[in-house]
Amino acid sequence: MLHLVVPGLFGPFPRFEEATRVLRLPALERLLARADRLEGGRSYPEVLFGLFGVPAGGPAPSAPVCH
Repeated sequence: MLHLVVPGLFGPFPRFEEATRVLRLPALERLLARADRLEGGRSYPEVLFGLFGVPAGGPAPSAPVCH
């Protein structure tokens, strides 16, 4: 199983704001169409700690993980 955590995947894209056509990414569309979406609403550190099996809010600092 592969987990992808990609902050900012859906924008905003400042350099594409003035583009007149819609940006198509067929490979990414295919990958996301086959993926299962996990429950959202959690913070970025909680997601990362959860994927590595570290309890969120524990003694581990979140700054190095989020960097």
